[in-house]
Amino acid sequence: MSTELLLAVNGFLTLVLGVSLRALAAIYASKFKTLEIAKEDMQVRVQKIEDVQGSKIDQLTKEFGRMEVKIDEMKNQLITLSQNFHKLKNEESSLVSATYALLKFLERNEKSAS
Repeated sequence: MSTELLLAVNGFLTLVLGVSLRALAAIYASKFKTLEIAKEDMQVRVQKIEDVQGSKIDQLTKEFGRMEVKIDEMKNQLITLSQNFHKLKNEESSLVSATYALLKFLERNEKSAS
């Protein structure tokens, strides 16, 4: 009888252990499924953030490109302005030199006529 009792207790404990393991497996399967859903949700959120950041980076890249073009245009305008300024200065110097030479010529002619 003690063998039968041991077998019965063993069977009962095996049954309790099996039911407990199935209950734990069901609990953790549910938690795992919840974690999987949360992971997928986070992946969607991360993708949306990456898309927004990517589009912002693209917008900034375009804006910087436009700014570079404007800066290049301003550089060209400054170069042109500088060239015109130097040209004007050279013309002014030439005009002053010509006027001075004409004045000297007139003074020499006036002295020789007198």
